[in-house]
Amino acid sequence: MQKLIINKFGPINKCELHIKDFMILIGEQATGKSIICKSIYFFKSVRDDLKSYVYGIINNDFNGGDFPTKYIEDLLRNKFNRLFGMREFDCDFTIKYYYNKNTYLSIKRNRIAKSIIEFEFHDEMKKFIDSIRHKAISQHSTLKDIDNIDSTYYQLEKNKIYLILTKEINSFFQEDKDIFYIPAGRGLLSLMTNQLLNIDLDSVDYVTGEFLKLIQKQRNIFDPILNKTLIGNTPYMDDINKEQKEAIKTILKGEYYYLDNKEILKIKKDSSLQINYTSSGQQEVLWILNLLQLWIKQKRNVFVVIEEPEAHLFPKTQKKVIEYISYFFNSNNNQVIIATHSPYLLTAANNLLYAGRVGKNNYENINKIISNKKWLDFDRFDAYLVGADEEQYIRSIVDDELEEIIAEEIDGVSDEIRKIYSDIFNMEIENE
Repeated sequence: MQKLIINKFGPINKCELHIKDFMILIGEQATGKSIICKSIYFFKSVRDDLKSYVYGIINNDFNGGDFPTKYIEDLLRNKFNRLFGMREFDCDFTIKYYYNKNTYLSIKRNRIAKSIIEFEFHDEMKKFIDSIRHKAISQHSTLKDIDNIDSTYYQLEKNKIYLILTKEINSFFQEDKDIFYIPAGRGLLSLMTNQLLNIDLDSVDYVTGEFLKLIQKQRNIFDPILNKTLIGNTPYMDDINKEQKEAIKTILKGEYYYLDNKEILKIKKDSSLQINYTSSGQQEVLWILNLLQLWIKQKRNVFVVIEEPEAHLFPKTQKKVIEYISYFFNSNNNQVIIATHSPYLLTAANNLLYAGRVGKNNYENINKIISNKKWLDFDRFDAYLVGADEEQYIRSIVDDELEEIIAEEIDGVSDEIRKIYSDIFNMEIENE
């Protein structure tokens, strides 16, 4: 089981949590939910940075540097600064991530230079990085012996080598999922949908830049004219599961297409709108649904962070969104972390946990109430309140005995509102 530890970073004084397969972080704004999500994303994606390093060795006359951990560290430092947008650090923070019981990577501030961060690689990680570098160099040498480097055989051999080394890297990090981050503020991207190709991605924060690249890469798949399959000349997305398609249509209140370099939402049979003229809620949820739908279609094994999936949505629609995310979660052994402000998401998730628990012994009847494809397994689930207090800044809000989210934690603000109403009511009675 992987674990994250944060000490004195941003608003977070102390945080320690094990990484479950389905996690919800709830708390007020500026309490550090994004810092936790970005930290997990950062450490998980170290694997991909190592893959890029190996790919560079295989494809170029590059020996990986005499000090490979130092080279990797420079890559990670640049990404860390772009991810968190920090250039100076006020205190001696540490962030530590355990990939398994023994292997870890940690980050801390340099005690002398406030603008410099240092990395500590576990000895086993150092040995592995050095080992994988030597293997990549050795394999690159064998490629040089192939007479015609432009041949198909050369490309196949190069791809095979990279695939073998990739599997070895995945095994070391105990991570075989594709890693993604869907940030908050997606509606703003819809307003500049036609300018995505002109945006300087280095000028935006790291997760937004990666998300923009992802949208640019995937939009054409939703073009019903350009994207055809070889069989039957049918658009690639047309054979999406009917239940899945109806769920998306209900949430979006329309069907999404990408036509003539424009993102279109077909509202009715003869009525369409460009995405930047649709509601803020539709804009915010659009690319959550598009990407999850696409990954289900591709049967990809995915780890994804989703920030504020409830943004600008009516509570009833929020319920449908969490159900669709759960559908995605169960589709291919995926992993999901949600950062939210919404108690409605917690309530809806609680119902899915309840269905999963009762459904074990009453499958058919519970499946009639809610599809088993949306049930949540408590053993793979956790929910946390972020910003609880100084000493216990993050704490689990699930009841291990009842196997559900603690009811009192779901909507504390409602209790506060009811108390104020009760106090005013009692005062009114006294005055009368």
